[in-house]
Amino acid sequence: MSLNTCALSGNILETPVVSTKTGHVFEKRVIEKHIEATGQCPITGQELELSDIVAIQHNKNIKPKPLKSTSVPGMLTVFQNEWDTLMLETYELKQHLHTVRQELSHALYQHDAACRVIARLIRERDEARRALGELQHRVTNKNLEDKENMEAESLGLTQDIIDTITSTSKKLTKARKKRVISENLASAEKLTEYKNTKSYPIHSSTDPGIVAIDVHPVNSNLLLTGGKDGNGVIFDKESERKLVTFDQHSKRITDVAFMPSTSDSNIRAVTCSADNNAFLWTFDTANGDKELSYAMTHDSEVVGCSLHPINQYMATGCRNGSWKFHDINRGVCLSTIASEGSQFYSSKFHPDGVIFATGCADGTVQIWDVSTQQVATKFQQSLTNPITSLAFSENGFYLGIASNKEPVVQIWDLRKLAPIETIDYAPGRLVNSVVFDHSGKYL
Repeated sequence: MSLNTCALSGNILETPVVSTKTGHVFEKRVIEKHIEATGQCPITGQELELSDIVAIQHNKNIKPKPLKSTSVPGMLTVFQNEWDTLMLETYELKQHLHTVRQELSHALYQHDAACRVIARLIRERDEARRALGELQHRVTNKNLEDKENMEAESLGLTQDIIDTITSTSKKLTKARKKRVISENLASAEKLTEYKNTKSYPIHSSTDPGIVAIDVHPVNSNLLLTGGKDGNGVIFDKESERKLVTFDQHSKRITDVAFMPSTSDSNIRAVTCSADNNAFLWTFDTANGDKELSYAMTHDSEVVGCSLHPINQYMATGCRNGSWKFHDINRGVCLSTIASEGSQFYSSKFHPDGVIFATGCADGTVQIWDVSTQQVATKFQQSLTNPITSLAFSENGFYLGIASNKEPVVQIWDLRKLAPIETIDYAPGRLVNSVVFDHSGKYL
């Protein structure tokens, strides 16, 4: 028995112990594990407990070399074994690294796929919420709206309403004759110096484009825009931020307009859409709440909305050749007027409020008498394409018309019922919208 090597493993002893029963010398950690596993001496097979082993002292400074390391061939063998072990471990590490890379690649792929699925589900959820909100508003207002519409349409415009429209027209006409053009009005030369100073991407980048815009009549810093993405947005130029987004429409916006406010903290706006709906919104600037106050459903695409000068009534034009007269304070349609064989592409009230103009698909303009709800006159073959934009001058004398399918703008004199100016643009330069300034000098 050697006092320098373990009787079980044959390795050099680090912490030697001796069995009191057999006298064999073992490495402490090795024999303890063996006794815990078998309870026997590994050499003689006798019963052996941990209490039967005793630690012995030995010189730790001098360790005898293994016999195989005492010669050059033995040392070469040791080095070869160590090298083989190292190479095997390196190979195993490379295999493990390759496996981990594959698992990581698979995990990243699953994460990317999960993100795509989550994004799609969120988009579908938002669309479902949007459709549900629109449906809820329709269901909420349907019974009341149908009842009020049946009563209102059966009556049409009452005599009191007609008298109010007539008296308001007379007052506005009289006041307009006394109006003088401001001395501060910019000259034509000054207008040529105007430049675009800033641009704001306030609508969706996936379906960009603003198709309608209106300026608040009191606070000129507030802009109401309608986009191809189906959203209406109120934007504050002063703070350069969006105040609210109206997102209940399912198709592109066709027209927008600010409505008179009921209080200083409330802003009312109308959005019209190709989804056959026009919505009257109320936005509370104090707490940021928005509410759909009045849902105006139509049988076809709503092509335009126009506020009456009384500020209580509004008209909406439809693609199917009909227009509706609404009381926006009561939230009810007072009358629906249809034009046989016509399709409307635009509509607008005269500044006096006694006539209503509709632009038709055949290039003609119909002038309606609001009181009688009949066509008073027509501007035959004004253009060869659908009239997509109409604008009355503030003095009430002129009507500008344009089509987004041809590079021409016409100005008609309502007193002569004839065109007085035709502006031709270069081919390819189409006109999307026309509007007069407040003075009526610029178009």
